[in-house]
Amino acid sequence: TLFSFQFVSSQIIEEGKGIDSITIGIKESKVTKFLGKNYDRKNINDDEYILVYSKKALAITFDKDSVVYEISIKPTIKRKTHKGLIITSELKISDVEKVYDADGWHTKTDSTINKGYDSGIVFRTNLLTKNKEILKITDSLYLESNVIEIIIEQSENDYSFQEYLEWKKKKKNLTECFKEID
Repeated sequence: TLFSFQFVSSQIIEEGKGIDSITIGIKESKVTKFLGKNYDRKNINDDEYILVYSKKALAITFDKDSVVYEISIKPTIKRKTHKGLIITSELKISDVEKVYDADGWHTKTDSTINKGYDSGIVFRTNLLTKNKEILKITDSLYLESNVIEIIIEQSENDYSFQEYLEWKKKKKNLTECFKEID
């Protein structure tokens, strides 16, 4: 619905958490409650799948228990991160580094480079080549490459979702959980 589109697109992207009510660790039922059922479902493998909300420029990745573990955002709708970075289709790696600094980490696939931060945010660009040579991440052309996707994942320093992971590993029963709370 139009309401849910405005509801999400005007919200702040929070590093390591999510965007408004769509957060790491929630179930699919909550996602569809907030975003609606106008999505395409893509299976990654037997245990994981993605709900793609094209009109909202969002893709939500779920584990085998239908729990969100990654949120992908296309920079086609103007948004803002908690640290103040304005997300637009013209966003470049150099803009990212002005707000998040040049530190962080990089990973590469056959077609993309990810510039990530331990706070739980990743900025993806297309892999750049010049004369069939892959450009280095220090190359000025890389710094001026457009961000094609922003990915929110659990922060390296955030253990708020750890109980969910421990629950799965230990198979605690409800009585044991209540004893821990008391």
